[in-house]
Amino acid sequence: MLPNIRPGAIVFLFLLSFHPGYSQLDYFSPANIVHFADYLYQEHDFLHAAGEYQRYLFFSENPPAQDSIIFRIGLCNELAQEPASARAYYARIIRDFPESSLADAARYEMAHTFFVSGEYSYALTIIADVQDSIKTISAHSKLQFLEGASLLHMRNWGAAHTEFCKLSGSSLPASDTGMLSEYIALSNEGMNLHCKSRFFAAFSSALIPGVGKIYSGRAKDGVYSLVLIALTAWQGYEGFHRDGKNSLRGWIYGGLCGTFYLGDIYGSFIAARDYNNRLAENILDRAQGDLPWYR
Repeated sequence: MLPNIRPGAIVFLFLLSFHPGYSQLDYFSPANIVHFADYLYQEHDFLHAAGEYQRYLFFSENPPAQDSIIFRIGLCNELAQEPASARAYYARIIRDFPESSLADAARYEMAHTFFVSGEYSYALTIIADVQDSIKTISAHSKLQFLEGASLLHMRNWGAAHTEFCKLSGSSLPASDTGMLSEYIALSNEGMNLHCKSRFFAAFSSALIPGVGKIYSGRAKDGVYSLVLIALTAWQGYEGFHRDGKNSLRGWIYGGLCGTFYLGDIYGSFIAARDYNNRLAENILDRAQGDLPWYR
């Protein structure tokens, strides 16, 4: 029994047993194991495919194209959202097969696992560590694209724009030039965002309650804050005016007014920050396509 294997894979094994040149017991030969692993990979059953590739390595002594099998195991783990396991296999290629044609791909995918996990600073660290080891111009261009994308997601618009512009006329495949144009436009849009000043929003609300929120695009909240603070201030004034400094009503409403006032100043600061975040997220939401890579 092969637990948790998709029904299609079971059918594949059944048909394989009748394939000319294979006996039913021959499934356990290394050639058939890797053939079945390739099938599982094509069916996007990545974890089971990784297991079959590992079994192939276990049953094979000095197998041909060992680096390509190890790289495929890394891809399987990456596609199955197991980035830590994927990195271990990419590192194995870089360490054990430094002259392999897949060494550059492994270096790229190592950085890419951090990128897709949202760990952009780690991706940039890996890129800085491996970029001098990249041997082909094409691979270097792909790595530079990944660097620009990482900077973009960190909202370092200017640095991202610089990296993307360097790639214009580079050795990126024609299929990726359209994506490059999109990323250049997105980074340029980021550099020209009309952001709100958080400190001006807070300062303006300190002068006139609610104005900072109105400035930050939250007009209803701003008007509500202005009315609420004005009413509690008026009630506090009335209390003190009628009963003097010992007025319970005056102290209650005065305290509420002060609390609402300080809350409005802080809320205006947050409103401006949220406004800027929405502008940036609108750009980043359009930068979610697959990057150039080696799969």
